[in-house]
Amino acid sequence: MRSCDKEENMKHNDTFSFQRGHSWFGLLVVVVGALMLLSACGSSFSPGASVAASTTTSQTPISVASSPTPIPTIAQTMPTPAPGSTQMLMINNESNGSFGFSPAMLTIRVGTTVIWKNMSLAPHTVTSDDGQTFDSGTVAVGSNFRFTFKNAGTFSYHCNIHPYMRATIVVV
Repeated sequence: MRSCDKEENMKHNDTFSFQRGHSWFGLLVVVVGALMLLSACGSSFSPGASVAASTTTSQTPISVASSPTPIPTIAQTMPTPAPGSTQMLMINNESNGSFGFSPAMLTIRVGTTVIWKNMSLAPHTVTSDDGQTFDSGTVAVGSNFRFTFKNAGTFSYHCNIHPYMRATIVVV
């Protein structure tokens, strides 16, 4: 072989081996990149495993800086006033042997008349906490007391005979 041909042949082999090496390097870069991409997406793909076999995913926690989310507040709503111009409240025997007003909280409109009916086994009073707005005196068993609320406001009341009996009427 001529020395020139030999040189030419060496150049050709060097170019071929560089290109062949370059092809493997490119393939390696593609495979490594694909593996990194799959692992970033939460896949559990591993080299040599079939795609059908890699159906499980793993979740890697990711820290993300964000501004705090405001916590919604629940607005306190006023109960809807009871309809009508007359409302009935009961004075009852409670299941624990005590007595109570039912309901313990009532919302009504201005001008509504409230009637307390004593359905319990004992006499009671219906007395406003301020002692001036209303006071039924003694309401006998089976009797009732009525009062018309002419002004808006919150009216707490109790029984003078059984002071633990307490309730509230809101007038809107």
